[in-house]
Amino acid sequence: MNRKNWMGKLNDSMLLSNISIPGTHNSAAIFPFMIPTGQIQTQLWDIDIQLNNGIRFLDIKCRLIEDVLALYHSDVYLNQNLSDILTSCLVFIKNNPTEFIILSIKQEGDDGKFHDVLLKSYLSVYLDYFFIIDKIPSIEEIRGKIILLCRYQDGNMGINVMPWEDDKTFVIDNGYYKVHVQDEYSGYTVLSIKNKRKPINDLIALAKRKGDDEIYINYTNIGGYLVTPFIGANGFTEDDGINKWFSNEYKHRTKSYLGIIVSDCVDAQEGEIIDTVINANF
Repeated sequence: MNRKNWMGKLNDSMLLSNISIPGTHNSAAIFPFMIPTGQIQTQLWDIDIQLNNGIRFLDIKCRLIEDVLALYHSDVYLNQNLSDILTSCLVFIKNNPTEFIILSIKQEGDDGKFHDVLLKSYLSVYLDYFFIIDKIPSIEEIRGKIILLCRYQDGNMGINVMPWEDDKTFVIDNGYYKVHVQDEYSGYTVLSIKNKRKPINDLIALAKRKGDDEIYINYTNIGGYLVTPFIGANGFTEDDGINKWFSNEYKHRTKSYLGIIVSDCVDAQEGEIIDTVINANF
């Protein structure tokens, strides 16, 4: 499977809710700019490399700084702004028009102007390339588009996932569609990495009974005492890394729905977790 344009093999009539999609957690936290670097860096590949390797869900956290949406992980500025991410996304979908990208934007901080700045300075500039209708679209409707997923208050465009419940598994009922989320990330130790397997498995099992009006977003990342994103993904020992376990557990489940799988360090095992999620569609 060619990761760069794998969506070209999807049927136009399929719904977004029925596609298994690989994603990255804290997608822009690429380089360790500040101490403690081990907890800040979640990815080794930059956004361009992620997209060229099949990633189609980006998890971005922005803080409004002097009318600029700057990218942050916790309180750490990542030396990038939202405009940098949009440039990478636009270049990619222009060169690969069969593809689409889900862009999850979370607001860091509580500046009340966040939505207005996002709309006027970013979305309106690139409006032709965004799908911002609050519904579950077909693949035909979103090829060559960026689908906005809103993790900020007062967001009335795109797929709504508010209110987001921190460190939980929960459901957002938007009336005519639902979004199921598993984001149980904290409190792990190097001896309990394997405990993350259950919430991941539980959400995938629940998704087997899903309808067309349900989207499932399953975060595989973890954190905790001495558990960095790298250790969570790759393991403290050879066999307990989440990414390797997930690939071994699900790589043979073709033509089955896994949902949107959002992970740290997707480069692990040469990106095997990406192939596992993509291949579930075929």
